[in-house]
Amino acid sequence: MFPTGHFGFFHERNVKLTPHQYFRTRILSSERRFASTEYLFYSFCRVEEYLIRSKISVCANVKRQDYDEARHQSSLNLHFYMRAIRRTSSYWKLYLAEVLSIIRTLGGPTFFMTVSYDDINSTDLINVIHQYEHGRLIDPVTLFYEEKRKLLNKHPLLSARHFNHRIQSLLELCRTDESVFWV
Repeated sequence: MFPTGHFGFFHERNVKLTPHQYFRTRILSSERRFASTEYLFYSFCRVEEYLIRSKISVCANVKRQDYDEARHQSSLNLHFYMRAIRRTSSYWKLYLAEVLSIIRTLGGPTFFMTVSYDDINSTDLINVIHQYEHGRLIDPVTLFYEEKRKLLNKHPLLSARHFNHRIQSLLELCRTDESVFWV
């Protein structure tokens, strides 16, 4: 769309965009080049880098301002700054604390549901991906397992969007139709 390389993330705008907003908009657009696995990993890396840099900046500002001993002690606590970054132990400690506080406040869960998805045998998903790639509908039963696996691995974004759409539809059904849980 922009062959001259203009209007990227660092372009001057009236509205300030975070890397998360910028890459999310690109990934969810209809432009095919942003749905590639390489671009997904690149964007994830850039968003994580932004989070780390911003946390380091906050830490440095607190150390620089260092008004009292209590604030100085909190600036030395790296867990405080790293908890926004996924996959760190600080992130999971915060997540666990939030879950435990919800349980203490609301009580134990009375209903728990785990949802899994058989994407290889999902005829509608395989058909959508095949139509996206080849421009025509087929009967997914005619494809071999290896062909389906390659399609799914090549288009993880379409698979994730399809799964998200199904989950949102299921949740909406549970919210609106009371007969779902009553037999």
